[in-house]
Amino acid sequence: MVRKRRYELPLDDGSPTDAEVPSVFPVLDKRTKKHLKEVALSLLYAISVMTVAYLQRNWLSFYQREVVEQLVYSRRSSTVKPFSYIKTSSSFWTWSETHLMDALYDDGNENSLQSHSFYLVQRAKLRQERVAHDVPCTIPNDVPLSTLGYCKEPFLSHNKDWDDYGIGWSPRNDTGRNVTDPGLLAWTHRTTEDLREYSFHGDHGVYHGGGYQVELTKNRTDSLGILRSLRTNDWIDEKTRAVFVQLTLYNPNSNLLTSVLLSVEFSVIGAAFPSHEVLIFPPYFGFSDLPVSFLSSEIILLALSGYFVYVEGWRMYKMSFRYFKHFWHILDAIIIAQAFGSFGVFFFTQYVADIIHHQMDAVDEEGAWGSFVNYRRVAIWSQTYTYMLGILISMVTVKLLHVLGSMINGVTLLSATMSEAAGPLSGFSVIFFISLAAFAQMVFLVVGNNLFTYSTFVGTLQEMLNWMLGDFDYDNVTSVSRALGPIIVFTFNISFQ
Repeated sequence: MVRKRRYELPLDDGSPTDAEVPSVFPVLDKRTKKHLKEVALSLLYAISVMTVAYLQRNWLSFYQREVVEQLVYSRRSSTVKPFSYIKTSSSFWTWSETHLMDALYDDGNENSLQSHSFYLVQRAKLRQERVAHDVPCTIPNDVPLSTLGYCKEPFLSHNKDWDDYGIGWSPRNDTGRNVTDPGLLAWTHRTTEDLREYSFHGDHGVYHGGGYQVELTKNRTDSLGILRSLRTNDWIDEKTRAVFVQLTLYNPNSNLLTSVLLSVEFSVIGAAFPSHEVLIFPPYFGFSDLPVSFLSSEIILLALSGYFVYVEGWRMYKMSFRYFKHFWHILDAIIIAQAFGSFGVFFFTQYVADIIHHQMDAVDEEGAWGSFVNYRRVAIWSQTYTYMLGILISMVTVKLLHVLGSMINGVTLLSATMSEAAGPLSGFSVIFFISLAAFAQMVFLVVGNNLFTYSTFVGTLQEMLNWMLGDFDYDNVTSVSRALGPIIVFTFNISFQ
């Protein structure tokens, strides 16, 4: 017989038993637990994507780009205008011999790149692409040839010049051989593979790389002599269609690399059109040099992406073709594909960077044939990786709002409102964009030949959106056409405001 303890209460005193004590937390059913798990995973996935994206973009990138543009592209003096004002080959050579030299070489010049902690990773180079000399010129029969003299051909892949020349574009008999004479390097054609170039999409053509390349030296006097020799021997002539100036800079204070590409396109009408490209990207020196926080976020994101592949794969297997009838299932599949595409671009960027670092190690210290190693490839792939992360963030945010919609009434109300208004808004959007395109076409035809911002139809569409915000230059538009200009502006305002 078990002895009863004194402090033990009898069972018939009215106190509740363990089975009768109500739980503080509500009992969740299986469906609610599954939904909460989906919300937690979606939130963690969104945080991981945002962390990777924000760690990828250095906050100093914008300021570094601004400084480089001021020192190289926008710098002006009392006698020489900036790069953006180049209109002829003569003005290009004047800019190269003054502002470019001041930026590249620190000879007590406070406006040099080095005085602002920007160091050349390698020597700067000039490259040009040109049309062949034997391209026939088509002239209408009713136009006398004596009034034209000659005409220029636009730059296309089929009329690109691939020949080797002597100094001053004179004929040369030793074409195809390995040139060792430094004086002939600027007149010898190099392929895209030789120069490791990427294509450049300009305003007047697409330049796929290759061409005729000149590398400057570490000494200002020698580089200035090279530029003056090229100018004297007409390195830029009537067959030149584009000239590029390329720099690769490193700032140890921000630990960022900068790829600078300055281009001057010489169109068939004889005018020059300058443009520039400044790409800021982190130095991909290897996985061991990447920040721990960045690597940790990448690993978490990769693990979560792998888990979602399993979940969506199983769901696709169970639902078969019915899986693709649901918008949110399709969005999940696109998010997974975008995530792994981003991983692929990231690893490929590391691979390209590794190749370029090996090429840098192989280049002789004093420079050699084709010694310029093009970091622009890494910059473009790094920029592509950032863009893909931006697209991924937008899709993950939409998915997160959908998942939270069943828990938060405000989000549910927003989703229901958008679903209800989708039909009427679609019809309104079609009419709106047709009307906007009609006005843009009219403005493009009326003032496109006189104002640069309206010189293309896409640029005109962008200006139409600015007009809707009240940002338009009434004086310039009406100065082109004093009759139609005011009518266009007035009609647009009463129609879209």
